[in-house]
Amino acid sequence: MRNIGRFMTVKINKQALKNYQEKYGSDSILNVNKGLEKEGLRVMVEDGKLSSSDHDPKFGSKLLHKWITTDFAESLLEFITPVSKSNDETLKTLGNLQHYVLEQDSSEVIWPSSMPCILPEDKDIKLAYYGESNSGRLKTLYRSGLGLRYGRSMQAIAGLHYNFSMTDEFWKNWHELSGSSLSLQLFINEEYLNLCRNFRSYSNILLYLFGNSVSVHESFLSGKKHSLDVIHEDEKYGKTFGSKEGTCLRMGGLGYTGASQNGIRICYNGLDSYCDSLEEALQMNFADFDKIGLRNEKGELQQISTHILQIENEFYSIIRPKRIAPPGKSALASLRSKGIEYIEVRLLDLNPFAKNGITKVQMDFLDAFLLSCLFLRADRCNREIYNEIENNNQLIVKQGRKPGLEISVDGEKRNYQEYLTTFFNQMAEVIEAISDGERKKALLFAIEEQRKLIDPANTLSQKVFDLVSKKGHIQAMKDLALEHRKELAAVEVNHVFQEELELEKNASMQRQVDFEKLDDVDFEEYVAAYVASSFSK
Repeated sequence: MRNIGRFMTVKINKQALKNYQEKYGSDSILNVNKGLEKEGLRVMVEDGKLSSSDHDPKFGSKLLHKWITTDFAESLLEFITPVSKSNDETLKTLGNLQHYVLEQDSSEVIWPSSMPCILPEDKDIKLAYYGESNSGRLKTLYRSGLGLRYGRSMQAIAGLHYNFSMTDEFWKNWHELSGSSLSLQLFINEEYLNLCRNFRSYSNILLYLFGNSVSVHESFLSGKKHSLDVIHEDEKYGKTFGSKEGTCLRMGGLGYTGASQNGIRICYNGLDSYCDSLEEALQMNFADFDKIGLRNEKGELQQISTHILQIENEFYSIIRPKRIAPPGKSALASLRSKGIEYIEVRLLDLNPFAKNGITKVQMDFLDAFLLSCLFLRADRCNREIYNEIENNNQLIVKQGRKPGLEISVDGEKRNYQEYLTTFFNQMAEVIEAISDGERKKALLFAIEEQRKLIDPANTLSQKVFDLVSKKGHIQAMKDLALEHRKELAAVEVNHVFQEELELEKNASMQRQVDFEKLDDVDFEEYVAAYVASSFSK
């Protein structure tokens, strides 16, 4: 039987951590690599509507810029920070990226909420266009398929991805200390997948603590079935709908879930089984997507395929083992052949009260959470565990603030506040097993700050719900966006980085020109070769 867990019994090898620190010190344990990918809609200040303008080329190439690009739509910005060991530096860099974009246009703001602004009709949400190279056209084709399958309004939901990895120094030392007979990369794969399994088991906690997407404007709900209540209405912006007990609409039925993916069971027990289960979904037909058709009325491709997944990224997982793939090669093929490089956390709502969508305390807590998931030993996953995780997550999504809520642990009901209390105690014990230092103090402080949210009245989701109930979704988020705009205008500008942004703008545009000249393969042949590369073991 599984325990609540591994946190209850603290299945952590404290002696191994002690031995590591005696031999190598603690710096390589606590000073982890991280990076942020922050999405945000460009919204008109005047009326709270989605910007209809294209992504400005003065920011550089959307296809090849290192730090500023777009996600699904032309109006959905994505900021990518360089890898760093410092949460302070990461947030400063993200602030500088947003400062750089906002100073170019005073008529727009970056929307602070994961749930969208006032949206136009689906057809009027412009797909991101990445130029005429085969690689760029493939990205737009993928987005075309997403829009046809799930609706473009759903793709206008924004989030924040947290990329995490241990240092090469740590892995070399940890592997040596373990005495494992596995090669270094195979050992790294196993350890990261252990982290992923633990993360999934306790992901409901992050949905509860970080989730706050509890309101939507009526324009988002057009044509959608839902059970939300009207919580505010005014003449200027119309109706706001909300979830009175929920935490994270983004990860529920109105967000990144759908009937087509309900049957997908991705296995995190080993890298081959993970890749195999994704490949199965990439090759499995789905009747509704067949009906849409591979081609439009003009005979042009409008989806990459009619299978359950067009590419592996279409699976809306809460955490992904990742490896950066070279152009033209699928990420899945690179992951299988080269192994796991880092972990991407994908279930985080934007924090609308923070100009960067996340605070330093939240980042410190995520580091502590992920370190705990790494060092605690996880069960191998099976169907029973998988279903319990999914059911618990949806319960927190829909009713996380419900008084007296109970979740299922090994098939038995447990009071959620008691579960959270135990979790915080045991996570603190994991961090306490690491030697003293300023970084350790910051992680323990973050744990205690998040502990305050055990009371549902103190959660981000309750804070947002109270605000939008008074002001409405659009007015509340527009006010916050304007506050953030002022804060970002006043950030301490890193002039060296600003110069790098100017250089990258020009360099990325030139790279795209060169990239497009290199194409010597018909686009449909390129698509077929890309799809085939996903299945190369």
